[in-house]
Amino acid sequence: MSRPGCLRHPHPTVRSEAPIFGQTHEDVVVIVVHNEMPAVQVSDPRIHYVKVGFDRPSAQRGPRIEYSEQARDKGTKYSIGLAAAHELGASHVMFFDADDLVSNRIAALANAAPAQPGWCFDTGYIHSVGTRSLQLVPSGFHKKNGSTSVILRGPVWWSS
Repeated sequence: MSRPGCLRHPHPTVRSEAPIFGQTHEDVVVIVVHNEMPAVQVSDPRIHYVKVGFDRPSAQRGPRIEYSEQARDKGTKYSIGLAAAHELGASHVMFFDADDLVSNRIAALANAAPAQPGWCFDTGYIHSVGTRSLQLVPSGFHKKNGSTSVILRGPVWWSS
């Protein structure tokens, strides 16, 4: 059985897990790659916590973190998450952050087409947390948000 996997960058909350676990298809796992355990943890056999052995890029929270530090931290966590997805037998992966709202049909999409190279979502919404603002992005959504693609997990060239 192929398993679509979802990888996420840690955040103090686990808001995104609700849509992930409310999927219309039950075969889904979430891999939380973190420097420090999230304040809120979900007890569910489909969630896997993977602690990395390096510090956060900055003790500072928010958008003022140096971009190169943030990119190195996120990229390294993506690599570690991909290795975990490989070990779990995931067919597809999607990277997303805790503040992202995710469709409840992603697992069904991936499970219905296990050989599909992936999907990119061109249309979507931007929601400002803490507000009632919801902005439709009718095209080019994938250029504004990094959590808009589901990709086939390809071969891994290193050995376990």
